[in-house]
Amino acid sequence: MSGLVVTLSSSEDEDVMPSARKQKQNVFGDLDIIPEEAKESVISRDHLLDLGSSSKTLTQQEKKKTKALEKEAKKRKLQEEKNEKEARIEMNKVYKPGECMQYINVVINNNLLHKWYMTSVEHEVTATGAHIQRQQSNQDIITWSRRLPLTLDRYFEKLKKPNEEKCDHALCIMEVDRVTRLVQDNALARTMTEFKEQLQCNLTLVVVQVEGYFKSKNGRKEMNNIDFELALTDVMVTADCDVVTVETAQEMAETIVRFTKAIADAPAKKAKREIDELSSFYMRGVNKNCVAITNNGAGVSQLWQQMLAVLPQSSLDISRAVCAQYKSPLAMYESLQEPDSLEHLASLGVSRSGVAGAKQRKIGREFAIKLHTLFTARSGDVIVGEQADD
Repeated sequence: MSGLVVTLSSSEDEDVMPSARKQKQNVFGDLDIIPEEAKESVISRDHLLDLGSSSKTLTQQEKKKTKALEKEAKKRKLQEEKNEKEARIEMNKVYKPGECMQYINVVINNNLLHKWYMTSVEHEVTATGAHIQRQQSNQDIITWSRRLPLTLDRYFEKLKKPNEEKCDHALCIMEVDRVTRLVQDNALARTMTEFKEQLQCNLTLVVVQVEGYFKSKNGRKEMNNIDFELALTDVMVTADCDVVTVETAQEMAETIVRFTKAIADAPAKKAKREIDELSSFYMRGVNKNCVAITNNGAGVSQLWQQMLAVLPQSSLDISRAVCAQYKSPLAMYESLQEPDSLEHLASLGVSRSGVAGAKQRKIGREFAIKLHTLFTARSGDVIVGEQADD
């Protein structure tokens, strides 16, 4: 018994090995029998892949949304610039001569409009493009206001109410009977001063039917025209108030229209005057009687002749003679550099136009010296005409 040895047959080994091998294959090949740790690793990997794809989709959507917002902002900015440009154009029309009348309101009291000397005012004012604005007041005062265009509020995107700009002038309309009563009471200048302080603007007194009053018997008895003129002068000096007299309803309408046009054009004229005053020397460009120059140079000789004709002591005949000798300003400049150029220019003959067979006369040394100085002087301080005749 002690020498007995037990050994396993090869067939048993073969039965055990395939099952172990099959178990190994199931571990790595069949997902149903994957351990929990391996399952968690596989699920986390798939989740990361899903998150990556979803984040990529979100990024594309954000880019599209950002582009849409940028496009909308650009479109809004272009619209704002367009609105601002239109507002500037409209604002320029408010002060532009010729178009500014349609933005002017003539503010008149209702009671004043019904008086006999105001019957033509509404028709004449509206014919110029201005507007009549009625108001309730006890004073016969006419004022002006300028309507400004509607503006768009950027934040609320609503149209603001139209603003009105009050004009710095007014008319006080008085009939001559009332004026004479104030003159007799020594209250005319004081009344005009009170009106100016109340209105806070320049004031003009318009007196109605002065001549007719002094032609009547009552007018000659109450006051003579000399005392009346002295009283009006006192108003102009003491109250700093202008005075205008009218006789008929048509004159009254023309006076109001004239003031309306002057008030409408005042800002543009003031701006132009300020520009002119910035320079010590300024020549305004106007196109009156100017010579047109074509692209091929036609008209240059006519312009050169016109330049010479407008000089002092010159004439059309003299300019024609000079242009015949010197074809251009450059030709004259080059010729006047010669030593004997002054004598040659002074002896230039001038024919009298329209007189057949008339004797030629010379340009003369005085005019020749001025031309010579004008074309050869190198200093801007030289005054043409003060050179001595050497």
